[in-house]
Amino acid sequence: THFTVQNKNEFTGLVRGPAVIVTATHKVTGYQKTFKVTVNSNWNVLLNNLSRLYDVAYQYNIQNQSKALETTFKYIRTKKYNDTWWPGVAGETDNTFNSYIEDYYPTINNYFSCDADHLTEADYIITIPDTATNGKIDFLHMMATLNRLFYSGTTVYYGIPVDAVLGDKVDDLCGWAGDFQALIRDYFDAGNNHITQSGVYEAFYPMIGSDDYYCSYSDIITDMDSCNLCSHLSNSVLATGEDLKKVFEDYYYGNSGNVATKRFTTWIGAMSEDQLKKEISIYCNDHSTLVIKWPLLNQYSIYDYQQNAFAEAFVDYLLMQKNLE
Repeated sequence: THFTVQNKNEFTGLVRGPAVIVTATHKVTGYQKTFKVTVNSNWNVLLNNLSRLYDVAYQYNIQNQSKALETTFKYIRTKKYNDTWWPGVAGETDNTFNSYIEDYYPTINNYFSCDADHLTEADYIITIPDTATNGKIDFLHMMATLNRLFYSGTTVYYGIPVDAVLGDKVDDLCGWAGDFQALIRDYFDAGNNHITQSGVYEAFYPMIGSDDYYCSYSDIITDMDSCNLCSHLSNSVLATGEDLKKVFEDYYYGNSGNVATKRFTTWIGAMSEDQLKKEISIYCNDHSTLVIKWPLLNQYSIYDYQQNAFAEAFVDYLLMQKNLE
């Protein structure tokens, strides 16, 4: 995405740090959107607010850790990701909990809410500097993915229950696979019509991780981290917000084990190159193995050679990132 800053001084002094109004122009479609970006938010301030929010959610859910995590992530997710299919795949907004936070914890509410009067909650992001690279973590994106990964309700897509049909595929589609499919959509929308597998690959590979498209480097590392953090959170005892904060601190500031400096290595795990391609390839077609059209790719017809090229490109990119670690 290309950003041009407007009214830079209009939102100074916010609790999240420096904020600017930006206009993003999508390279393929030319679509423009103006929204607020909080730049280089402070990790400690963010985690302190996240910690306090979790403490409230933990008591709200009668000390049920899994439900507390779901409530915490859902509360933040619904500040931005609360339209189209998100309520069906990650849960409806908990208005009772929201009202409780608004009434009794206004500082937390203000921190995680859009505070630009003329913008809606859907029009802002919070970026955090990645501690392992020069990249950025899209925090609200992460909260949406984690919300799905800890979602305990019935998965509904536009009113139709899909748990029995797609199962854990929705987990991936709400995270890394959804971003991968958005990039495949960009490939076609850009007018590409290569007729060989090598032609598709050569045109598609440079698009991966590019800020010009919907699968930027920030998107990729945010979803890698979401999956890795989900595992850490699930395997930790989180009786307090400080416990939650420590998981994030260990991941982003730790120097050994499964931390951000080894995010791609951790996510790939023991999968071989062939296994990794098999895992990714099913999302590189316009339909699943059950001949159900993927929502993001339902207007396209993807041929085998294109599917293979997309999958190989993603695998090569991820393995390249792993080798850099």
